[in-house]
Amino acid sequence: LVTHTCSPFEIYLVSDTRLPFICYNVNLYITLVYVLKYYVKIYGDHFMDKIVFTSDNIRSHLHIPRWEELPSIDLYMDQVVTFIHSSLDVFWKHMGCAPLTKNMVNNYVKAKIILPPSGKKYSRLSVAMIIVVYILKNCFSTEDIKKLIEMGLALPDNALTYNRFCDAVENALVSVFSGSIHVDNLSEKGREQKFLMDSFALAFACKIYVQSTFIFSE
Repeated sequence: LVTHTCSPFEIYLVSDTRLPFICYNVNLYITLVYVLKYYVKIYGDHFMDKIVFTSDNIRSHLHIPRWEELPSIDLYMDQVVTFIHSSLDVFWKHMGCAPLTKNMVNNYVKAKIILPPSGKKYSRLSVAMIIVVYILKNCFSTEDIKKLIEMGLALPDNALTYNRFCDAVENALVSVFSGSIHVDNLSEKGREQKFLMDSFALAFACKIYVQSTFIFSE
Protein backbone atom coordinates (compact mmCIF):
# COMPACT_ATOMS: atom_id res chain seq x y z
CA LEU A 1 0.00 0.00 0.00
CA VAL A 2 1.45 3.35 -1.02
CA THR A 3 0.49 6.91 -0.27
CA HIS A 4 0.55 9.61 -2.95
CA THR A 5 0.30 12.97 -1.22
CA CYS A 6 -1.32 15.66 -3.32
CA SER A 7 -1.75 18.24 -0.60
CA PRO A 8 -4.23 18.57 0.93
CA PHE A 9 -5.46 15.26 -0.55
CA GLU A 10 -4.07 11.88 0.40
CA ILE A 11 -4.68 9.14 -2.14
CA TYR A 12 -4.36 5.49 -1.19
CA LEU A 13 -4.21 2.82 -3.90
CA VAL A 14 -2.42 -0.48 -4.36
CA SER A 15 0.63 -0.09 -6.57
CA ASP A 16 1.98 -2.56 -9.13
CA THR A 17 5.72 -2.23 -9.69
CA ARG A 18 5.60 -4.57 -12.68
CA LEU A 19 4.34 -1.71 -14.86
CA PRO A 20 6.15 1.48 -15.83
CA PHE A 21 5.42 4.31 -13.40
CA ILE A 22 3.70 6.36 -16.11
CA CYS A 23 1.10 3.63 -16.59
CA TYR A 24 0.43 3.46 -12.85
CA ASN A 25 0.16 7.24 -12.63
CA VAL A 26 -2.30 7.45 -15.53
CA ASN A 27 -4.43 4.63 -14.13
CA LEU A 28 -4.53 6.28 -10.71
CA TYR A 29 -5.76 9.65 -11.89
CA ILE A 30 -8.14 8.65 -14.69
CA THR A 31 -9.90 6.17 -12.43
CA LEU A 32 -10.16 8.71 -9.65
CA VAL A 33 -11.89 11.11 -12.03
CA TYR A 34 -14.41 8.40 -12.89
CA VAL A 35 -14.99 7.17 -9.34
CA LEU A 36 -15.26 10.60 -7.77
CA LYS A 37 -17.77 11.72 -10.38
CA TYR A 38 -20.14 8.91 -9.47
CA TYR A 39 -19.50 9.25 -5.75
CA VAL A 40 -20.72 12.84 -6.08
CA LYS A 41 -23.68 11.75 -8.20
CA ILE A 42 -24.82 9.08 -5.75
CA TYR A 43 -24.55 11.25 -2.65
CA GLY A 44 -25.88 14.30 -4.46
CA ASP A 45 -29.01 12.35 -5.41
CA HIS A 46 -29.39 11.15 -1.80
CA PHE A 47 -29.32 7.61 -3.22
CA MET A 48 -32.98 7.75 -4.36
CA ASP A 49 -33.79 4.08 -5.10
CA LYS A 50 -30.19 3.13 -5.74
CA ILE A 51 -28.10 0.66 -3.80
CA VAL A 52 -26.26 2.28 -0.91
CA PHE A 53 -22.63 1.55 -1.76
CA THR A 54 -20.05 1.30 1.01
CA SER A 55 -16.45 0.13 1.16
CA ASP A 56 -17.77 -3.14 2.63
CA ASN A 57 -20.21 -4.04 -0.14
CA ILE A 58 -18.93 -2.31 -3.25
CA ARG A 59 -16.68 -5.19 -4.34
CA SER A 60 -19.62 -7.56 -4.17
CA HIS A 61 -21.55 -5.33 -6.57
CA LEU A 62 -18.74 -4.68 -9.02
CA HIS A 63 -16.21 -6.96 -10.59
CA ILE A 64 -14.70 -5.91 -13.90
CA PRO A 65 -13.80 -9.09 -15.78
CA ARG A 66 -10.04 -9.51 -15.98
CA TRP A 67 -8.20 -10.49 -19.15
CA GLU A 68 -8.31 -14.20 -18.37
CA GLU A 69 -12.08 -13.95 -17.78
CA LEU A 70 -12.78 -12.41 -21.18
CA PRO A 71 -13.97 -14.82 -23.88
CA SER A 72 -11.01 -16.55 -25.53
CA ILE A 73 -12.86 -16.77 -28.85
CA ASP A 74 -13.87 -13.86 -31.07
CA LEU A 75 -17.43 -12.58 -30.57
CA TYR A 76 -20.12 -11.10 -32.77
CA MET A 77 -21.53 -7.71 -31.78
CA ASP A 78 -24.60 -9.17 -30.02
CA GLN A 79 -22.36 -11.47 -28.00
CA VAL A 80 -20.06 -8.60 -26.99
CA VAL A 81 -22.95 -6.48 -25.75
CA THR A 82 -24.52 -9.43 -23.93
CA PHE A 83 -21.23 -10.32 -22.24
CA ILE A 84 -20.59 -6.79 -21.02
CA HIS A 85 -24.19 -6.42 -19.81
CA SER A 86 -23.93 -9.65 -17.83
CA SER A 87 -20.63 -8.54 -16.31
CA LEU A 88 -21.31 -4.90 -15.47
CA ASP A 89 -24.97 -3.99 -15.91
CA VAL A 90 -26.15 -4.48 -12.32
CA PHE A 91 -23.56 -2.05 -11.00
CA TRP A 92 -23.67 0.55 -13.77
CA LYS A 93 -27.44 0.96 -13.75
CA HIS A 94 -27.25 1.96 -10.09
CA MET A 95 -24.59 4.51 -11.05
CA GLY A 96 -26.96 6.08 -13.56
CA CYS A 97 -24.88 5.02 -16.58
CA ALA A 98 -26.49 4.39 -19.95
CA PRO A 99 -26.29 0.70 -20.92
CA LEU A 100 -23.85 -0.31 -23.63
CA THR A 101 -25.49 -0.50 -27.06
CA LYS A 102 -24.49 -1.62 -30.54
CA ASN A 103 -24.52 1.98 -31.70
CA MET A 104 -22.08 2.92 -28.96
CA VAL A 105 -19.67 0.17 -30.04
CA ASN A 106 -20.02 1.20 -33.69
CA ASN A 107 -19.20 4.77 -32.70
CA TYR A 108 -16.08 3.60 -30.87
CA VAL A 109 -14.96 1.82 -34.04
CA LYS A 110 -15.76 4.81 -36.29
CA ALA A 111 -13.80 7.08 -33.97
CA LYS A 112 -10.90 4.59 -34.19
CA ILE A 113 -10.79 4.24 -30.41
CA ILE A 114 -11.05 0.45 -30.54
CA LEU A 115 -9.88 -2.12 -33.04
CA PRO A 116 -12.37 -2.83 -35.84
CA PRO A 117 -13.98 -6.27 -36.03
CA SER A 118 -12.47 -8.92 -38.27
CA GLY A 119 -15.13 -10.82 -40.17
CA LYS A 120 -17.76 -9.09 -37.99
CA LYS A 121 -16.13 -10.55 -34.88
CA TYR A 122 -14.37 -8.78 -32.01
CA SER A 123 -11.18 -10.15 -30.48
CA ARG A 124 -10.42 -10.42 -26.77
CA LEU A 125 -8.36 -7.23 -27.01
CA SER A 126 -11.27 -5.42 -28.66
CA VAL A 127 -13.64 -6.51 -25.89
CA ALA A 128 -11.17 -5.26 -23.28
CA MET A 129 -10.89 -1.93 -25.11
CA ILE A 130 -14.69 -1.60 -25.26
CA ILE A 131 -14.92 -2.08 -21.48
CA VAL A 132 -12.23 0.55 -20.86
CA VAL A 133 -13.87 3.05 -23.21
CA TYR A 134 -17.30 2.38 -21.70
CA ILE A 135 -15.90 3.34 -18.29
CA LEU A 136 -13.87 6.35 -19.41
CA LYS A 137 -16.51 7.88 -21.69
CA ASN A 138 -18.40 9.10 -18.63
CA CYS A 139 -15.55 11.47 -17.77
CA PHE A 140 -13.39 12.09 -20.82
CA SER A 141 -13.96 13.21 -24.39
CA THR A 142 -13.58 10.86 -27.35
CA GLU A 143 -10.26 12.43 -28.29
CA ASP A 144 -8.94 12.17 -24.73
CA ILE A 145 -9.93 8.51 -24.50
CA LYS A 146 -8.29 7.76 -27.84
CA LYS A 147 -4.98 9.15 -26.60
CA LEU A 148 -5.22 7.27 -23.31
CA ILE A 149 -5.99 4.02 -25.15
CA GLU A 150 -3.01 4.57 -27.45
CA MET A 151 -0.78 5.01 -24.40
CA GLY A 152 -2.01 1.71 -22.99
CA LEU A 153 -1.56 -0.16 -26.27
CA ALA A 154 2.01 1.12 -26.53
CA LEU A 155 2.94 -0.88 -23.43
CA PRO A 156 4.37 -4.36 -24.08
CA ASP A 157 1.76 -6.49 -22.27
CA ASN A 158 -1.87 -5.76 -23.17
CA ALA A 159 -3.25 -8.28 -20.68
CA LEU A 160 -1.27 -6.86 -17.77
CA THR A 161 -2.12 -3.27 -18.70
CA TYR A 162 -5.84 -4.07 -18.91
CA ASN A 163 -5.83 -5.96 -15.61
CA ARG A 164 -3.99 -3.07 -13.97
CA PHE A 165 -6.71 -0.70 -15.18
CA CYS A 166 -9.42 -2.97 -13.71
CA ASP A 167 -7.55 -3.12 -10.41
CA ALA A 168 -7.18 0.66 -10.36
CA VAL A 169 -10.92 1.24 -10.89
CA GLU A 170 -11.99 -1.21 -8.20
CA ASN A 171 -9.35 -0.01 -5.71
CA ALA A 172 -10.32 3.61 -6.34
CA LEU A 173 -13.98 2.82 -5.68
CA VAL A 174 -13.16 1.21 -2.36
CA SER A 175 -10.85 4.10 -1.42
CA VAL A 176 -13.42 6.78 -2.22
CA PHE A 177 -16.38 5.08 -0.53
CA SER A 178 -14.33 4.20 2.55
CA GLY A 179 -13.27 7.81 3.00
CA SER A 180 -9.58 7.07 2.45
CA ILE A 181 -9.49 9.86 -0.11
CA HIS A 182 -10.33 13.03 1.73
CA VAL A 183 -9.17 16.46 2.77
CA ASP A 184 -7.92 17.55 6.15
CA ASN A 185 -10.09 18.92 8.97
CA LEU A 186 -12.74 16.20 8.80
CA SER A 187 -14.57 17.59 11.84
CA GLU A 188 -15.33 20.88 10.11
CA LYS A 189 -19.00 21.80 10.14
CA GLY A 190 -20.69 21.15 6.82
CA ARG A 191 -18.91 17.86 6.10
CA GLU A 192 -22.08 15.87 6.68
CA GLN A 193 -22.61 15.11 2.98
CA LYS A 194 -19.76 12.60 2.80
CA PHE A 195 -17.19 15.07 1.51
CA LEU A 196 -19.38 16.01 -1.47
CA MET A 197 -17.57 19.25 -2.27
CA ASP A 198 -14.16 17.66 -1.72
CA SER A 199 -15.00 14.82 -4.11
CA PHE A 200 -16.15 16.91 -7.05
CA ALA A 201 -13.20 19.26 -6.52
CA LEU A 202 -10.79 16.33 -6.56
CA ALA A 203 -12.50 14.86 -9.63
CA PHE A 204 -11.95 18.16 -11.43
CA ALA A 205 -8.32 18.33 -10.28
CA CYS A 206 -7.56 14.77 -11.36
CA LYS A 207 -9.10 15.29 -14.79
CA ILE A 208 -7.09 18.46 -15.33
CA TYR A 209 -3.97 16.62 -14.19
CA VAL A 210 -4.51 13.79 -16.69
CA GLN A 211 -5.15 16.20 -19.53
CA SER A 212 -2.24 18.52 -18.82
CA THR A 213 0.31 15.86 -17.90
CA PHE A 214 -0.48 12.98 -20.24
CA ILE A 215 -2.88 14.07 -23.00
CA PHE A 216 -1.79 17.60 -23.88
CA SER A 217 1.84 17.29 -22.75
CA GLU A 218 3.30 17.18 -26.27
